[in-house]
Amino acid sequence: MNLAEQIETLKSVCGEALIIKTLKKLGQIELQKYLALLCQTNDELKPFEKKFSLKNKTAWKKFQNGQLDDKPENMEWVSIYQNKLLLQEKISRLEKLPIHD
Repeated sequence: MNLAEQIETLKSVCGEALIIKTLKKLGQIELQKYLALLCQTNDELKPFEKKFSLKNKTAWKKFQNGQLDDKPENMEWVSIYQNKLLLQEKISRLEKLPIHD
């Protein structure tokens, strides 16, 4: 049974209102999780900006353009920043859902 069939079965048994309420709650939980992870990621990035006197976005652009060397510390920095970008994308997508009270 695929996801659509499972949802349809649940809808027929429990009602559409419960499915909507449950999905809304799931969206809220996931949004809060990703917002917390984003705060943690921002905290992880601060020491790099301070140490290198360079903004994360600038370092990311330099990396993408081949202007940042491949030192392990730089690779860690851009990996963390890439995680930040992924989190921001997930948050943006969740914020577009009708999950807010």
